[in-house]
Amino acid sequence: MRSRNGEDAVRLATLRAAVELGWADVAAGRYVDVGDSDLDDATAYIRARAVADGRSPG
Repeated sequence: MRSRNGEDAVRLATLRAAVELGWADVAAGRYVDVGDSDLDDATAYIRARAVADGRSPG
């Protein structure tokens, strides 16, 4: 049980760090607004880049 709690704590800390990084990017203007009609194309582009970079199995 302790191991699970420790793993959960690490996951939570990692998630919190990612959220802070994301908000810092937004505050610095490092984001792109995507309209509803362009959302499918935008997610397909991001998915293709992740696969090409080896960050996703596809």
